[in-house]
Amino acid sequence: MGGADKNYLSWQQTGWDWYVELKLRRQTMPIYGRQEDYLKGFLTAKAAEWLREKGRPLRVLEFGCGFGRHVGYLHRIEGLEVHGCDQSPAMVQAAKTLLCGRFPELKDRITQVEPKGRLPYDDRAFDIVYTVSVLIHVSPEDLAGRTAELRRVASHMVVNLELPWAPHSFLWDQAHEGVWLHDFVGAHQAAGPCRIEVDADTLGPVVVIYTVVPNGGGLRVLHKGRWTDDPREAERELTDVILEYGRYSREQAQQSGREQAAHLARKAALQLESIQQSRAFRLARWLDGHPKLKKLLSGAFNLAFRLRKVALRALSRQASPTRPAPDGAVRKNGHQ
Repeated sequence: MGGADKNYLSWQQTGWDWYVELKLRRQTMPIYGRQEDYLKGFLTAKAAEWLREKGRPLRVLEFGCGFGRHVGYLHRIEGLEVHGCDQSPAMVQAAKTLLCGRFPELKDRITQVEPKGRLPYDDRAFDIVYTVSVLIHVSPEDLAGRTAELRRVASHMVVNLELPWAPHSFLWDQAHEGVWLHDFVGAHQAAGPCRIEVDADTLGPVVVIYTVVPNGGGLRVLHKGRWTDDPREAERELTDVILEYGRYSREQAQQSGREQAAHLARKAALQLESIQQSRAFRLARWLDGHPKLKKLLSGAFNLAFRLRKVALRALSRQASPTRPAPDGAVRKNGHQ
């Protein structure tokens, strides 16, 4: 089984445990809350615009919806009809369990899909399709096909909240059997004419927002408060972003290592304190000051331990059934 297939299988077997893991991560990683704030604000504005100009709800698909983290709060936005799909049966089941009791209408809007191949939707079935840290788990050989499918089912826009652009795909992390950095810009350009806006500021450097409008043209990059649409300058800005992300990741790893070491030190100190406060520890320290009594108790303990072994051996022999002698064998009493 290849690395990519192991990655897909890893997520297919992940459901409620990821729900718990994400709750723990949110306590120390604010990027998860920032992603939600961005999506809520962006799609609230889009839904209002859609109702005003087109007189109907905005149809949105989350590709890789997981246990429904975003679908749940986005569903409450007026004028927004949100759908979700995921290749993990465990994730889809978790999403339906968490959401469909409160929102029965979501039951038919959360769909399990295959990790590869055609999505089960018509062309231009949705106005906007979005992903949040999902395409980084798509293998390099499958990225072009998946990007083309997202473009096929989106009539107005594709929005990817993913890791920074890379000039080519490469394995970044072994978590979940593989995390890849990709050339997201190149993948969208290969899928057909489009206009791409890369926002490296709003959620950067951890997450970069790729907004893709089909049938347009050009590339714009927002970095350090300034937009640029010059191709060469845009590529330089994208390169700076990935370098910033590399430095950020290294600092985070170092900080995580220090925090982990401090956590283990605190844990060891608490365990030592607990041991020191135990009756057994206090008794052992008291016996150190009474060597004769300690020697006497030690001898009594060893004798009791040996007697216990003898008793267990005797009980074992009594409990064992008598084995019949093989045919023709001479028994101890001389009879066959």
